Amino acid sequence: MNLTLRTSILLILLSTWLFSGCSPPPNTCDQSTGLCWQNPQKDAHDYTDTGVVPAQAVQYCDNLTLGGHDDWRLPTIDELRTIVDGNPNTMPGGDCQITAGASTSDGFNLACLGAEHYQGPALFTGCYWKHLFGGTCDKPDPAVVGHPLETWALNPASDDPEHWVSYITFDSAAMGFNHACSLGEVRCVRNKNGATPPSCEVNGQPCASYFPSKAHCDQDLIAQADQLELTIHLPDQLPHQPYQLMAFLYEAEDFSFPPLGPPDGGTDYNQVIHPVIDLNQPLTVTIPATSYYREELLAGHYQVFVELQMIEKFPPIPENGDYIWGEGEASISFPLNGSSHSTSSLSMDIQLEAVGCPESSPYQCGDGSCAMDASQCPATECATIPDDSQVLSCRYVSLFNDNNCADFPIAEGWTESWVESFCQSQDGAIAASVIVSTNNSCLVEKGGYSQAARCTAAEQGKTWFSYNVPPAICTAVVGGTGDSGPFCSNY
Repeated sequence: MNLTLRTSILLILLSTWLFSGCSPPPNTCDQSTGLCWQNPQKDAHDYTDTGVVPAQAVQYCDNLTLGGHDDWRLPTIDELRTIVDGNPNTMPGGDCQITAGASTSDGFNLACLGAEHYQGPALFTGCYWKHLFGGTCDKPDPAVVGHPLETWALNPASDDPEHWVSYITFDSAAMGFNHACSLGEVRCVRNKNGATPPSCEVNGQPCASYFPSKAHCDQDLIAQADQLELTIHLPDQLPHQPYQLMAFLYEAEDFSFPPLGPPDGGTDYNQVIHPVIDLNQPLTVTIPATSYYREELLAGHYQVFVELQMIEKFPPIPENGDYIWGEGEASISFPLNGSSHSTSSLSMDIQLEAVGCPESSPYQCGDGSCAMDASQCPATECATIPDDSQVLSCRYVSLFNDNNCADFPIAEGWTESWVESFCQSQDGAIAASVIVSTNNSCLVEKGGYSQAARCTAAEQGKTWFSYNVPPAICTAVVGGTGDSGPFCSNY
């Protein structure tokens, strides 16, 4: 056999192997971590497979015998991150903070959103995993049109372990928390040479003990549930078709406005894509008093939050141009009769409020009110204007807010270049919009009103101050503490 013919045959065999869905041996070990992985994942090339809930994933791995080994298990989220490649944000040590002990709010970090779909380093598939690994990352999620199945990890969210479980979606290397009754993929792991696996606990309980069974998840209790019927009105005519309307329930005890975590009540049809609503055309939605997957009835006090999101974006934090309702409203107690669900219904008419300033009064004053320009804003409540010559102020546009404003006292050790770099690195910041200056502090512009809100945070031991940041975002996203104005003195 001549060399050319032999080479051609080898190429044909290689091509057949690659395109037939075959993968490396089923016990593929990563020498850099000492972890051996199921390769490819469970039912990788079976597109009729719709995935499993986390409880099934744990059971599947515990019962798996593969490559002569029977000590397979569901990987922790930190272990699953070790096979990510092509997206530094979600590789080990990346900016996404979803690791063991993370809470649902950590999933709202933009660093967790993933990269461009199917542009990862895996040959032919574009999956975001190391070259050692085979399989597919495009099996459709039956519950979400156009969205692939996630791959489950063992760690539930620390703030709500009964309902939310960590995952990675390898079509983009995105990370987050999905409901414990949703469906996902499984890729089991074991420790090479039988090393002891890491423990996984939340509040002193094994992680897997929180996962509801498939039988529990298969319940649909809507027919038994009390319901809240909302007729939603708008204050003015919309400029264009909105992207989505969300109407959900949140436990009153932990409610913050706007809510940053997933909802505690309401189901999939309370997230309406391209809703038909306008000034003279209200929209009626019915919120069942069940958990999102309808497998539990709600009991206790709940707040209602409604958001009309005008353009597609994530996370869905309200920004200028959107419409919202729910701040300061009374909570609702379920069951409605105080004892048991009886398919009772409570009807409410609500009117959404615009976020930010309308086109007729486009300037947002320091107290949050709107005017044609700065000269029409109400006067500050401060008798004297603080000295701002020793303060570096940073203003920029982000995906969430057109008017971000933060102060960095020079006495804290901040320099102009450091402030510029710091502001450019903030979640959603448009780097080209960042402007740093002195004698122009946010304290003077925004601090002298009773409605002023200031978030105080620290970076590498240096304090900085951001204005008009909602308290929930100050605490959960910025990691600071919030105060109410007016602020009439220097830092």
